[in-house]
Amino acid sequence: MLVKQWAEQLIADGIDVVLDIYDLKEGNDKFVFMERMVTDPTVTHVLIISDKTYSEKADARKAGVGTESQIISKGVYDRVDQSKFIPIACEFSDDGNPYLPTFLKSRIWIDFSSPEAVNENWEQLIRLIFGKPQHEKPKLGKAPAYITSDQTLPSSPAITKFNAFRQALLQEKKGLSIYRRDFLAACISYADDLRVRERPNIDSLGKKSSKTVINLSMFAIILLIGFY
Repeated sequence: MLVKQWAEQLIADGIDVVLDIYDLKEGNDKFVFMERMVTDPTVTHVLIISDKTYSEKADARKAGVGTESQIISKGVYDRVDQSKFIPIACEFSDDGNPYLPTFLKSRIWIDFSSPEAVNENWEQLIRLIFGKPQHEKPKLGKAPAYITSDQTLPSSPAITKFNAFRQALLQEKKGLSIYRRDFLAACISYADDLRVRERPNIDSLGKKSSKTVINLSMFAIILLIGFY
């Protein structure tokens, strides 16, 4: 009996299991037992072992399976913790879809349709029950400096292109040559705008030197990026 075998394996892996062959005794109300699986807060997960026969009886509301599905589906639709009910797909149709009751078809299921599938997906089930997923969401980081900085947006297109190029380098984006080309083009355009096209009327040598330093600084950046 696969269900009993899986229950014993769960217990061996440190998970307390409630199962009718263990916990439902003569004289007990089986419907109360089923309802407890939905309402009892100490029952953290309910494994719904489903094959073609189970899914058909559940949808047709036949026999004990039908009653069980009514109780469970009410819990599902009442939005009991979404991770409480875990569909275990034990059989697939010819078109590759698992046999599941209608109220479970939209749920993410675990494939136990063969011994190989059980071996492959057993860890997934155990991790789910213990709340230890294999892939955990990383902690939220800090916003980039250009978001938290109080500086206003740069007025120079060259600075904007430089920031974009720098981010591309740091993030190892593809197409770095495009970012570099855009930055170089912006630098050349910036330098061209600074080019003196008429003889300046500069009385102070200091002003002239200052403008020369600005030009040289920009070309130093161009040379640096050019040899990257």
